[in-house]
Amino acid sequence: MRIIQVITLGHELYGAQRHVIDLCESLIEDGHEVFLMTGSSGKMVSQARSLGLQTIQLRHLVRSINPYHDLLGIIELVSYFKSIKPDVVASHSSKAGILVRIAAWWLNIPNTFTVHGWAFAEGSGFVSRKMYQWIEKIIGWISCKVIVIAESDRQYALKLKVIDADKMRLIYHGIEAPKADQQSTNPRKEPFTMVMSARFQLQKDHGTLIEALLPLKELPWKLYLLGDGELLPKVKQKVAELGLTEKVFFEGAVDNVPDYLQRADVFLLITNWEGLPLSILEAMSHGLPVIATDVAGIKEEVWSGENGFLVPRKGVAEVTEAIRNLYSSQQLRAVMGLKSKEIFNAKFRKEQMAKRTIELYQEIAQ
Repeated sequence: MRIIQVITLGHELYGAQRHVIDLCESLIEDGHEVFLMTGSSGKMVSQARSLGLQTIQLRHLVRSINPYHDLLGIIELVSYFKSIKPDVVASHSSKAGILVRIAAWWLNIPNTFTVHGWAFAEGSGFVSRKMYQWIEKIIGWISCKVIVIAESDRQYALKLKVIDADKMRLIYHGIEAPKADQQSTNPRKEPFTMVMSARFQLQKDHGTLIEALLPLKELPWKLYLLGDGELLPKVKQKVAELGLTEKVFFEGAVDNVPDYLQRADVFLLITNWEGLPLSILEAMSHGLPVIATDVAGIKEEVWSGENGFLVPRKGVAEVTEAIRNLYSSQQLRAVMGLKSKEIFNAKFRKEQMAKRTIELYQEIAQ
């Protein structure tokens, strides 16, 4: 098959972008011809090209809603689709999902949209939530299939009557398992080490995590925060104000996340809303217990009390307690880490995701 993958941001390499790269790699290995279209260029596009992917940067695919660019973006997509003549077009991220589905519908091309967390998820801004909910209801009428990466996303869409059940297909994210020499091993050496990999933006909640660490200030531990973003200066200031600068390390948008996971005791994702975070899957694949906020698809990755702890949104005291529990017991960390690997192997491997996605493409292309 000839397949086009479209995502808005090509300069980042976070969860959605990594998902697309992994999927494209699997599609190529399966013998398909793949094109990647992005609205910007950078880390993701560079990695795509290193894999031999054909990449196209779209001039008018921008993240914010802009009637001028959005109209031209649809025209631009229609032009490329006519030229490439794909069997299937797949879109990722809310803006790309909207424009691509309109262009594909116009040309009667089979299409999918993968939900990496609904743009109208609980915890996001009220105005944008209602606007995207309304838009998705309309676009849902012309969608062929919508891939949800978590059962909670499917249930949420059904609850709000955004899209019909028969148009949705649940396909869990999948990532490649680390090689044996890349996996974490217990017991750990002091000090107790924690890692959180997340962009510094409104979606994530670094503030709650930093506040939760204050009661543990006198204990020997380190926290590595991986990622960048517009709220980074604000979080750095909060760390300084609480006197935690010698314990909290800002590492930036690193390319070697597995290196940090190998030497970690615990992975954290304290957030406001999510889909099914790849960062947690990566931590699970390394055999780490996870402390994460109980939102959307996270509960399908983290089984509270089994491979980690779920905490409520803005739950400062609960985060403190969860960290203290894992800090206090190496045995608990080991047991929960093994459970993380068990869940990962059963549900979230790359080859499982690729197989089911290719089957869906073949189904709608017939």
